[in-house]
Amino acid sequence: MALHWMLARRGRRAQLVIAVLPGAARGGLDDLHAWVEAGDEVLIGALDQPFRPLARFGFRDSSQNR
Repeated sequence: MALHWMLARRGRRAQLVIAVLPGAARGGLDDLHAWVEAGDEVLIGALDQPFRPLARFGFRDSSQNR
């Protein structure tokens, strides 16, 4: 959340993504996860698990990230 806020203050468009593991993979403390995307790139929080986005906050316009 801090990175998303810092990028917004500098005029960089990014999205904060809140996600959950699919039903069959749930059952632990790590069922929820968040990351920050700028365009198609994950800036922080990338994991190699099948998280499904629940909510996105911010902008997804990758042309504004340059």
